Amino acid sequence: MLLAVLSCARFGYEPVPEGPFAPLANDTTLSRGNGLGGSSGASDEGTGGDGVSAGGDATSPSGNGGAPSSTDAGDAADSGDGVGVDAGVADGGTGSEVLAGCGPAVPTATWSFASDEQGWQIEADPGASGSLSWSGATGDPAPGALEIDATVANGVNNVRVYLDQSPSDLTGKVLYARVFLASGSGVSAKVFVQTGASAWGDGHDVYLDAQQWRCISFDPLDAATLTPGFDRTAVRKIGVFFFGDASSRLYVDQVSY
Repeated sequence: MLLAVLSCARFGYEPVPEGPFAPLANDTTLSRGNGLGGSSGASDEGTGGDGVSAGGDATSPSGNGGAPSSTDAGDAADSGDGVGVDAGVADGGTGSEVLAGCGPAVPTATWSFASDEQGWQIEADPGASGSLSWSGATGDPAPGALEIDATVANGVNNVRVYLDQSPSDLTGKVLYARVFLASGSGVSAKVFVQTGASAWGDGHDVYLDAQQWRCISFDPLDAATLTPGFDRTAVRKIGVFFFGDASSRLYVDQVSY
């Protein structure tokens, strides 16, 4: 993508709790293949399934919101059978060229984390933990990135970084992020967005290989999950969600759409 609201595109909603990222119920299970509307398996080949969308109605410093787009890419729908976007893999930390295509040709908004967190925050489910800081030691393609120390367990608990922003239009756009697993294993990541008070969209999950930059993305027309009421013209929260079974150090860089 930075507690969770249990939602399901096929079976309706439970009421949205107050406060930022209200905790998931204790019997809610999130895993790499079934969290946040995740696709089945360790790669992007599964069909979009019913899942849990992380988050709630959080308030945080605003980032750089995107301007509305004049391009209409068609109505958003739960594609389910779409193949997840995985734009490449790059070894190492700073200066990779392999992920040069991990982003729009002409971005509407970009968070490059050149000198600070740019208003991004972190949340963790009960039983998980996470801390967020800024690092100038690594990044892709230039130094400067969010640094996340996260502990998730048994595929049940998750950690996510997120940004509240002014409502922005993702019509005809794809939201990208670059993630790097510096240490640990058994961790996956996906991008998520929130529209309105409780509607969610999840990108396809991507398994993270140690010491490699990975490109993750969310396309409203090729999403793992879109919950009822999702409005791509009014995206107010964007983020990256980490889950699995590990303690790990991760980096997020070049979030853009």
